[in-house]
Amino acid sequence: MAQAVTWIRDGVLVDRMHVNPVAFAVAFWRYTPPAERVSVGMEQLINFGFAKSGLSCGEKIQLFNAECGVDPAAISMDIAAAVAFYNELSTRMARSCTYFNGAVPLVKSLHERGVLNFIISAVEQQVLDIWAQVGAGQEISPFLTEILGKRPNFLKGRDHFEYIQKKTDDGVNYFVADAPSEIAMAADLSRTLNIMPIGFAHAVDRERVVDALGLARTLCDEHHDDWLVVPPYDLGDLSDLAANLIYLPDPGQLVAALQDAGAAVVVAGDAEAIMSGVASLLDDLTNGVSLPV
Repeated sequence: MAQAVTWIRDGVLVDRMHVNPVAFAVAFWRYTPPAERVSVGMEQLINFGFAKSGLSCGEKIQLFNAECGVDPAAISMDIAAAVAFYNELSTRMARSCTYFNGAVPLVKSLHERGVLNFIISAVEQQVLDIWAQVGAGQEISPFLTEILGKRPNFLKGRDHFEYIQKKTDDGVNYFVADAPSEIAMAADLSRTLNIMPIGFAHAVDRERVVDALGLARTLCDEHHDDWLVVPPYDLGDLSDLAANLIYLPDPGQLVAALQDAGAAVVVAGDAEAIMSGVASLLDDLTNGVSLPV
């Protein structure tokens, strides 16, 4: 029987939670005809991206349309192409992102002690496989047991957790996640699959989101011809963006949301300090120290 730590890549290992919602919003925007944009705002899309953290881009697109009452048969967007563009845009944007301070040494230390490290993600497996071979992905890959992404009939959630349970021979799986939806998903399966959900409460400030949108704007302007997938519509003028309409929970709200979702414990802190809290907690747990009741 082995122990495992399962990580969310974006927002727990890599400090890029300000990137993904913006990339989702830009991809949705650039695959929406300008005439149809009047009923939706960029701020609304960014907020939705944050609120539905943990879902894939394709799932977010479909859910956003559903919540807006759009008939699936009437959707003109090429969702597959929008997802492909999102993957490329978010990858380019993430080149400016780094691991949370101490993340790689922690994963390495766990690996050297015989703890299995997994990443689970809603991103397509081929995208994750490429990430693992270069740059930041290559840095951490030697200490990972496996990266589990979206494959045919094998998705983030029960599929991934059941797979990990078999790898550990029903040992405990400490799942570290930053989104309440991800914590709730694990909490629902915690008893049957021996999962302990651990909340990762790192607050993103509005300035970083606005900067991320500026980066996306720059990438879209400077790279017209070298995208693998070229969106049908321009990004347009975003000068009227109302940054004050971008909703971001404060640290206290994040902690409460993760606790309400079913986290056994929540670690909070800024980008420089939060991973040290996670390291201390995992050191106790993997060495048999129980959480205080």
